[in-house]
Amino acid sequence: LNHSFKIWIILYIFLFISGLSVAPPFCFLPGHRCVPNHCEHGGRCSQSWDSFSCSCEGTGYAGATCHTCEELRRPHGTGRMSK
Repeated sequence: LNHSFKIWIILYIFLFISGLSVAPPFCFLPGHRCVPNHCEHGGRCSQSWDSFSCSCEGTGYAGATCHTCEELRRPHGTGRMSK
């Protein structure tokens, strides 16, 4: 192995340990978008290249970060929303 390649390997290992991802040819990928978990009330976080999303299934909550109680969103026969 030549000297410059060894330096790239050391840099790659350092960045990986630091929580950054590196893909050939050494493009920097985003770190963990779900750490900390931005999903509330037990929502499951998943990440893509440039964002994260929450799955609120089975939590009783809805919204981008599972922050809205589903019970508050249901009409109760009068056309009014419950409180």
